Amino acid sequence: MYKKFLLVLILVFALWTQSGAGNPIPTSTSEVGYAIIGLVTNVPGSSGNTLEAPTVPVTLLDSNGNVIASTTVSYQDNKYRFDNLLPGNYRIVYGDITKTKRIEKDVTVIDRDVIVPDVMFVTIGESIMFGGYKWIVLDIKDGKALIITESAIACRPYNETIVSVTWATCTLRTYLNGEFYNKFSDADKARIIETNIIHKDNQLYGATGGLTTNDKIFLLSLEEVVLYFGDSGLWANRPTPTTELIDDSFNAERVDYTVKEFSYGSKRWNANVAGWWWLRSPGRGGVYPAYVSSSARIWRVEMVACLRPALWLNL
Repeated sequence: MYKKFLLVLILVFALWTQSGAGNPIPTSTSEVGYAIIGLVTNVPGSSGNTLEAPTVPVTLLDSNGNVIASTTVSYQDNKYRFDNLLPGNYRIVYGDITKTKRIEKDVTVIDRDVIVPDVMFVTIGESIMFGGYKWIVLDIKDGKALIITESAIACRPYNETIVSVTWATCTLRTYLNGEFYNKFSDADKARIIETNIIHKDNQLYGATGGLTTNDKIFLLSLEEVVLYFGDSGLWANRPTPTTELIDDSFNAERVDYTVKEFSYGSKRWNANVAGWWWLRSPGRGGVYPAYVSSSARIWRVEMVACLRPALWLNL
């Protein structure tokens, strides 16, 4: 009887040991450790776009910046997975790891597999669809992209009445962050980052840039248009002290040919015709803001012009 009991006890212990009872059971589908799982797309899923994403390298780094593993995704198979990871801090790099302007996401593995939110892969200069509009990617930093509409989307006055205003107080800012912003779906709104913006004074006329603002949607400044569309040096070094415009070899980069016909009051823009587009910077005093003219020259002065909204998009 004793021998039978001992035999049963040994069998129970063997099964208990084999099953790993008494030890933590990892919440993971990896053979050893945990997994980081994600998906790369070239378009926000909420907009119903079907643009094909390019092949994208995805690289996993440890907390010291050492490469642990790498893989490649494409629009046909845009999922990635890194298995057998110990708890710790990791960084995922999307795209060419040697580029300084790249998309990165920090991930912490604790005690289970990590599902990384979908990442929208973009490159500077690329055209993308978002919220029903076509945009150009101007910059990438900290997992977000600065984008501007590829062409004008409407025409409106900088301010409804001709009084001295700044970007902080003009009605165009109210429109962009109210009526225009509310055209986006809730899913798209969640990707638009509110940005703290400092507005510089006009260096020629001394017109004040106004108060710092927090905006979801905004216009480019004089400095940004020079930075992202080409800098010939004329902005910093005017030919004469009274020069009021930038007229240089980058005009072709800045010109905007509206793809639709717009009208506002008595003002009218025909389709496929170059039109003025507003900047948020002050021009000559508070009544005339800066703009890019129909010949793509940047003026520091001017009532109704076209809109090319800009925003920072969470990738």
